[in-house]
Amino acid sequence: MSTRGEFKRQMSKLLSLLNEREEKQRWFLGIQGDGSGTVDVSGAPGYVYVRDANNRGVVHRVLNVLYSHRNDLPVIVGYTPWLPNTPQVLAADFAALGMETGGYAYIASHADSHELHNESGGDDVVWIDMMQITDGQVVGKSTPDLTVDVRSCSYAYGDELYWFPGEDDVDLSGSVPGANLARWVLVSIDTTADPHEVQLTDGDTYPKNLFPGGLANLNTTAPTPPSGCIPLALVFLEDTTTEIYLQGDGRNIYDARLFPTGISGVATPTDHADRHEDGGDDELDGSNIPFPDTGADHDLFIDYGEDASADRTLTVVLNDADRSVTVEEDVVLNDNALRLTWLGW
Repeated sequence: MSTRGEFKRQMSKLLSLLNEREEKQRWFLGIQGDGSGTVDVSGAPGYVYVRDANNRGVVHRVLNVLYSHRNDLPVIVGYTPWLPNTPQVLAADFAALGMETGGYAYIASHADSHELHNESGGDDVVWIDMMQITDGQVVGKSTPDLTVDVRSCSYAYGDELYWFPGEDDVDLSGSVPGANLARWVLVSIDTTADPHEVQLTDGDTYPKNLFPGGLANLNTTAPTPPSGCIPLALVFLEDTTTEIYLQGDGRNIYDARLFPTGISGVATPTDHADRHEDGGDDELDGSNIPFPDTGADHDLFIDYGEDASADRTLTVVLNDADRSVTVEEDVVLNDNALRLTWLGW
């Protein structure tokens, strides 16, 4: 066999092996971001800066279309057969994430991305349900029964800010309705008590089979909030209710709080009739009180037509019977109560 022939045979075998050889994937560990807080590469959508985990001074431009563009996220960077010349994020470095102090095993610290209007994040805003806010929350017991716990909260009432320390073991067993009946119970803070305390307001009972679950007729059967209360929750009770839950299939506590951040107004106005009475700081002007006509398209206003030297009172006595007065012309009643003098006579 000639040397030349052997050489050609060996070269053909080598080329065949090279063609069949699977390209070994190249990769390295990195930390997302350029070290100064910048992650995204300006003018290159989809590309991020990644620092070499073993040499933080070396920064690469890497394609990342798979994972969140979060600063300091440990990643694995490598190449793929379909993009053999483009380094890209292949996966998060879960081993590094698992060792990260104060973080979760599956994601790096990234609170700013969930904040609304955050200048350095805010691209993944988390919308909070009221159930996730615990101020003033009404919850069932860990071993459910007919009692609830009311958590602490702060709220505004009038021109003052109050702190309510919470109250445990609020008993609703006395509100469970009779056979085949259901009702709503309002749990609220009574601001007329000193100090403020939890109060229960029972709604009217009704046949439970008419509205299974209660929500369908909540607007018509829920109790009216007492004046000045701070509503917290509505609890739906049936004759067979023995346990109260906030979550799950048996849920019967429904949020009624009016304050999303721990600060609330009152459900109904504080009694303040004295402010509108004679001498009050918000005295009513009688000339501005409208009396609608029978067609409800015009109003009658009563005006005091003179400059009095003192407060005066007009007393009308009906002698305990319905009366009507029909006036067809201007009329003056003089000192003699029995004589009417018509204007123009």
